[in-house]
Order: sequence, then C-alpha cells, then structure tokens
Amino acid sequence: MASARLAHHSHHSHGPPPATSGQPAGALLFQKSHVVAGVQDAYWSDDEEEESECPLCVGEMDMDDLNFKPCPCGYQICRFCYHHIKENLNGRCPACRREYSDDAVEWTAMSPEDQKRQNNQKKQKEKEKKELEALKRAHLPNMRVVQRNVVYVTGLGPRFAKEELIPSLRSHEYFGQYGKISKIILVKRSGTATRDATTGIYITYNRREDAARAISGVDGSPSPGGGGEVMRASYGTTKYCMSFLRNITCTNPGCMELHEWGDEKDSFTKEDLATL
Repeated sequence: MASARLAHHSHHSHGPPPATSGQPAGALLFQKSHVVAGVQDAYWSDDEEEESECPLCVGEMDMDDLNFKPCPCGYQICRFCYHHIKENLNGRCPACRREYSDDAVEWTAMSPEDQKRQNNQKKQKEKEKKELEALKRAHLPNMRVVQRNVVYVTGLGPRFAKEELIPSLRSHEYFGQYGKISKIILVKRSGTATRDATTGIYITYNRREDAARAISGVDGSPSPGGGGEVMRASYGTTKYCMSFLRNITCTNPGCMELHEWGDEKDSFTKEDLATL
C-alpha cells in the first residue's frame, strides 16, 4: 500500500521556507503546543517508512540489524547493543529478561541484491543530505506539517477496519455525516518491539471545517464495531516531499507528501513532541 501521508497537491513553489511569523516566541510556542497535543498518533503513524531505530541506542538499524533477532520474544536491538549487553552488562534481554544465547539468535544473511540496494539507498541519502545542507534545509526532512482537512482515526475495531467497508465508512451513517469526503485510506501498522500493532484510517475532507467537526464528533466516542473500544481522532500530518525540498520536479504522480510550504505554527518535529 502506498504511504498514508496525505497532502493536497499544488503547483511547486520553490521559494525559501516561510519566515518566522514575527510573533513573540512564547505566543508561537503556546500555539504549537495546542497543535502538537492532538497529533501524536498521526505523527507516529506516518513513520512507517523511516529508518528503524534501535530502541536502546537510538541508532539507525540497517538491513543486517533488521534481519538479526537475538531473542525468541521478538524484541529487536542492533547487533552492537546485543554484544554490549552480553559482554559488559547482565546478558539478558531488556524486554523479557531471558538470558541471551548465541544458539537462540536468528539471523538471515543479506542477499547480494539487498546489499546493493542498501548501498544505493545510502548513497542517495548522502547526496540528498548534501543538497539540503547547501540550501540550508537540512532540518526540513524531519519536519511534519498538520493537514487541517485530514482526519486520522484509530479504534474502529476489527469488524470495521477492512478495505471492503470503506464505502460504508464514507456514507452519511458514518464519517460522511460531517461533510463531503474526497478520500479514505486504511492503514495497518504491524507491531514492533516498541509499538503495538494498530489499524487506522485517514479521511480527507473537502473542507477544513468539516474535518474539525469530524474530530469533535468522533474523538472519544464508542467504536462502531463495539467491543468496548473507543475511537481517537486527530488531524493528519504529512512531511515535505524530498524532490520539493531539493528544488526538483516530483515525478511521482501518486506522491502524497507536501509540495508547498506549511504554516509555521502547524510544523513540528519529534523534539517538539518531547518538549511541548
């Protein structure tokens, strides 16, 4: 399935990023704190294609690390942390406390094709990084921008979290009651060592006010699938298209990332989530 990062397409605008609003720093921080408070779920939901990080050292895990499973419980860490725990610490899995054993390790060697693909990806990222540094935009790939016509909903329950039921979800009986919907995408996220498996939907409304009404009406209400689940609703987020940031034309007709500068008060990073 294509990425669920949603944004409306517009003509490319390759001017500089928007200047700061001129508001006092405290006023802008207050505005951003209210924006960020409601989008944690949506922000993390579009992180599926980001590089996986080791939950211990927070370093990037390459394909070799991702193919390395040190414990039967499924908790994955990078090979460096595994050896550090075995040689210098208590030698136990941080999740289940089972003692690490080389005999229990599962590891699949990278194929030559995977190795070549990984090397090409690294070269491309280095190239993009240098271009963005030259344009003074190196911080922007990690930025997320709130999309005020997009609603992200979780807690539908297994009965309704199905592709074949999307027409029903668009109907006036469900999310269509809040306004005209242009798109609904179902997103299933597999669980990891640090995140439970989740299923959510991104609903793109034609009007911002309809998205706001949907959030107000849906957030905290019982799931239509029953089972005691409660739906959570927030604004969706997107990230900047890398082609847009590099001042080149995006050649992906299905690209759902941002191709115009977002409002400063609606733009934030992982660090904002931790500090606001």
